[in-house]
Amino acid sequence: MNLELVSVIIPTYKTNHSLNRAIDSVLNQTYKNVEIIVVDDNGQNSKYRKITEDIMEKYKEKKNISFIFHEKNKNGSAARNTGVKESNGKYISFLDDDDYYLKDKIKKEIDFICNNKLKFCTCYYYRNKRIYKFDEKDDYTEDVFYNKVTPQTSSFLITKKLFNELKGFDESYFRHQDYEFLLRVMEKTKVGVIPEPLYVMSNNGVINTPSGKKLEEIKNKFLKDFNYIIVSRKLNMKKIYSKNYSTVFYSYLKNKDLKNAKRIAIKYNSYYFWGYLIRRFLKSIEYKMRG
Repeated sequence: MNLELVSVIIPTYKTNHSLNRAIDSVLNQTYKNVEIIVVDDNGQNSKYRKITEDIMEKYKEKKNISFIFHEKNKNGSAARNTGVKESNGKYISFLDDDDYYLKDKIKKEIDFICNNKLKFCTCYYYRNKRIYKFDEKDDYTEDVFYNKVTPQTSSFLITKKLFNELKGFDESYFRHQDYEFLLRVMEKTKVGVIPEPLYVMSNNGVINTPSGKKLEEIKNKFLKDFNYIIVSRKLNMKKIYSKNYSTVFYSYLKNKDLKNAKRIAIKYNSYYFWGYLIRRFLKSIEYKMRG
């Protein structure tokens, strides 16, 4: 039986009481040899720091829970790295503060990673009562670039050794942290997939989704940093850029920034670009009809 210590890193920012649910979902795991490291990424004197402190007061007697805080907001990548630096486990698992694990999540991933002699594994997840699946394969590089459903951070289980070899998350990324980290993981090792949902992706109401110019800057950086993979694998660059910048166009349009929307449409104009937008529009209609 595998009884290695698993360190679960929970970064929290502008939290509400979804943090309680996240922590409790780890405490209620069938796999008991875990430590929980909560990293508060709020500013030192912010009201959100006080909220987090009040929440953590409930767990002050729990010897397997640590509470760390940043003096100022850095980002989710930095918070995860901070947590790992303070961890003692052979394995590292991540959990966003608005998500929560199902009770067998850690046990099934530990058994899977050990039985198959892997360094990294992931799983499906629930979101809005729907199961999000992805093909079972060793590498998701193309899926990441094409914005398909891919493994998300709260699904990751990784050896601490591999995490350190990768030097953690890239702290220059405020968004797409899961994408950039996953791409670098796949350059080192294959991905193991448990084909069942083991956690729930939720939303605590905190809005920190980038849009407009900020979203465009994020796409610029991501595609520039990993252009070498696109080139070396001879992937369809026009298709990749069309897919990614169609979301930028949509964001500008939604913000009624027609000047920048037009600029993006002219620059990335292609069959793929408009095809992605049409599919997105049709999906939005379908979603509204369901709701």
